[in-house]
Amino acid sequence: MTEFIKEVRQILKSSTDPFKVRKNTFEIVKNLEFITINPDKLSEFGKKLKIQIDDGSLLTSDQFGEYKDSSQHIFLLDVVNFCFWAGEGEDKWRVKYPEDKIIDGWEALVVCFDRALEEKIPLLEAKFLEKMTLDQVKHVFRSCNNAEIPLLKERLEFLQEAGSVLSSRFAGEFDNLIKEGNSDAVQIVKLIIKNFPSFNDVGFYKRAQICAYDLSLLPDMNIKNVEQLTIFADYKLPQILRALGVLEYKKSLAEKIDNYVLIDKNSREEREIRAVTIWVGELLAKRLDTMPVVIDNAIWYLTQKTNKNLGLYHRTLTTSY
Repeated sequence: MTEFIKEVRQILKSSTDPFKVRKNTFEIVKNLEFITINPDKLSEFGKKLKIQIDDGSLLTSDQFGEYKDSSQHIFLLDVVNFCFWAGEGEDKWRVKYPEDKIIDGWEALVVCFDRALEEKIPLLEAKFLEKMTLDQVKHVFRSCNNAEIPLLKERLEFLQEAGSVLSSRFAGEFDNLIKEGNSDAVQIVKLIIKNFPSFNDVGFYKRAQICAYDLSLLPDMNIKNVEQLTIFADYKLPQILRALGVLEYKKSLAEKIDNYVLIDKNSREEREIRAVTIWVGELLAKRLDTMPVVIDNAIWYLTQKTNKNLGLYHRTLTTSY
């Protein structure tokens, strides 16, 4: 761990840190209580990840569905991009669309938007969102198995907030926020955090940062300064890092995760998991001479494509990821 901290310090000194995510998470990783990093496994994983990146096995704008060329669409997806898991013995929220395909998680969220737009529900219009009702949001996110999407009321509140702020501050269009931010990823994130309280994930800013990166994947959007963004700390990335032995959890934490015990939001355990994820990403980015966001993309892609048993991920009831 001494070499790990030494390398982290070097990166921190040489990097820009516009949201203080690197600084804040360094304060956590320099005194870890529940997690250790296996340096050999980290190096081994880095070599495999380089091959994957060089092969171009990465997520593209295709992940955003049929309406992927709209910044409004991308933003609103990220407004509600959080918490897709189910508790032990519970049915996971799933969507059947098209009729021959049952999906869950992020992909299900995307097709819910596609389905709503196909049904002529004006889901991308700020004025509609501002007055959206619980019945309407239930219809948009309806499942094929009677399982309700987690934190449904919070999703409604966030969509209403998005509609209200877009209407009052940006003439109803997220494009106007991008223009105000001069198509700069850092400024876009800062404007999102300042104007939309639902994105205020202090210390990590996962959804605000991922929104700026998602926009950069759109053709002709030309978002700059994406290299200043960090890994997007969620629950899927540490899941695979643990499964591959890069992260090793203290017995008490491992037992909680493996037995579906909730990890409290902002607890020391949760913050360590997210902070270590960010710094594994920073280390890999430096070693592979690429951006942290590319590392995030590659690892998340891997979580979706691997056939290995990845074990359980930590469960925290949160709108941050």
